[in-house]
Amino acid sequence: MVTKTLDGSAFSFTSLKGHTTHISILWVFVLFCFLAVAVVLLAGYQEGLMTRRFGSVDVNGNLKVTGNVRNVAYTYESLTANATTLVEGVAYKSAVIQPGDLTLPSPDGIVGGKIQLVVDVVGTTSDYAITTPAGVFYDAAGEIFLGQTTASLLYASAAHPDGTANNTLTMANGNGAWGIGTVFTFTATDSTHWRVDGHIIPSTANPVTAAYSTA
Repeated sequence: MVTKTLDGSAFSFTSLKGHTTHISILWVFVLFCFLAVAVVLLAGYQEGLMTRRFGSVDVNGNLKVTGNVRNVAYTYESLTANATTLVEGVAYKSAVIQPGDLTLPSPDGIVGGKIQLVVDVVGTTSDYAITTPAGVFYDAAGEIFLGQTTASLLYASAAHPDGTANNTLTMANGNGAWGIGTVFTFTATDSTHWRVDGHIIPSTANPVTAAYSTA
């Protein structure tokens, strides 16, 4: 249908309808682009929505991290005092003949953290114990390998802790002292457990010992 305007020019409702259709398509395209940009921005802002895991990431600018972050490198200290409370993130060397009883810290708040104990001096004939704080126990998944004798390269697996009550690791070294090169790694597996993995080098002709118990 074609009509005339006041100035006498032709006006077509058909052409107006086509023009309106083009405008609608343009608006749909603009809206689509806006939504696409919004999705991309939201994908980058994921706090509280999901967790991303990366092997190695280079960050340029500011980085906000929620949750626990643990150091990947140890600091090193000599274990020279008796009744020492060990600290997460430290690798200790037993620089004395008998370091005495040792206590692990609470794993609450440091889950994933590690402590290392390296024996570089042969112990005396007195026992000592490595204990956990109240309400904290040794993880049943820990694995300690016991050297049999100084003349043998054989190892035996120590009995595992029960995971629910055992809070003491004892070295009864009267007949089989822990030798140089013995290494323990303590890992905070959750807020109430320390896992112990390691191997014990014998320093005498007798097999070494390590036993879990409940104090």
